[in-house]
Amino acid sequence: KTLKNRRTDILYEVILSKTQSGWILLHLEHQRQPDHDMPFRILEYMVGCWKNFHKQNPDTPLPPVFPMVVYQGHAGWNVPLSFHEYFQVPPALKDYVPQFRYALLDLSHLPDTAIRGDVLVKTAMLMMKHIDDPDLPRLLFGTLFPMLWEFSRSKTGLEYLETLLYYLAKAAPNLEKESFMAEFHKLPNPEILEEIIMPTLAQQWIDEGKAEGKIEGKAEGKIEGLLSVTRKLLKVKFRDIPSEYISRLESMTIPQLETLAEKILTAQTLAELFDT
Repeated sequence: KTLKNRRTDILYEVILSKTQSGWILLHLEHQRQPDHDMPFRILEYMVGCWKNFHKQNPDTPLPPVFPMVVYQGHAGWNVPLSFHEYFQVPPALKDYVPQFRYALLDLSHLPDTAIRGDVLVKTAMLMMKHIDDPDLPRLLFGTLFPMLWEFSRSKTGLEYLETLLYYLAKAAPNLEKESFMAEFHKLPNPEILEEIIMPTLAQQWIDEGKAEGKIEGKAEGKIEGLLSVTRKLLKVKFRDIPSEYISRLESMTIPQLETLAEKILTAQTLAELFDT
């Protein structure tokens, strides 16, 4: 099960013994360079996981959290794996300071062929390893997405695909989104575009457009950012856009552009989008 509002946390029900089952929270943290404060960050994440779980399940005992750092970088990982090592606790105080370890999965020098496991785990690990690779699109459409497609018809498979796309949109900002969507149209089950792919990437584009305006610090800069984002969304959703709609788009105010961008996800036709 996926824990609500925590896209990097996954809640598993596992068999702890012959007579007992329980829940384990898996927290994944993807690092591209060593972070000396990682043990302290992990502690904060664990507490956040427990608070979020307790809020959603107030009558259920807190589950253990299994923290894992997935590392993909050129330098060796030289950060302590235990909280006591990071904290350098004097022996007399050890009983009064939290102690835990996090698991480290170093993908840096691990060949692709050595990454094993079920399809879902293998897909996630390969995507993390190659997130900065210029050939990432080839890997995605030649290997990873075809591997995942058999799972895309189930609710769990769709949730997993949505999580991967959310990660991809956040972690690979240089991925050309229009060509990405064009390639996605060639895969089976294109209706998934409407259910998962479009909303995930669209929200990322909308956020980027708003961020561009903030960076510019001017109304003109924000309009240009939103115009760019909205044109991309329209092209992906409706392909060919008549010039009359482009003209109407370019005459809109910032609030009108923001409203239009949000409505693209649900509109069926250009007329419906522009005339409501």
